[in-house]
Amino acid sequence: MINVLNQETRHSLIDDLIKNSIDEIMLVRIYEEFFNCDIQIMHGHINAYVCEFTTHTTTLDYPTLKDDLMRALRTDHPAAA
Repeated sequence: MINVLNQETRHSLIDDLIKNSIDEIMLVRIYEEFFNCDIQIMHGHINAYVCEFTTHTTTLDYPTLKDDLMRALRTDHPAAA
């Protein structure tokens, strides 16, 4: 699990996200680790995911996953310290 990312790693990950250097599956796995959730890809749907957190379940799309991760990396999210 991603517990703490140093500033250099955080900036590198943000750059990779901006450049679209991270593929869909890798983004999903990083999101799962970063937000401590389980993601299921919705088969038959393009870029749609069911994200199961400990307290709730939500449906997300690829741009939302990417935006959530970038926003968390740029803020004081516990994993981004």
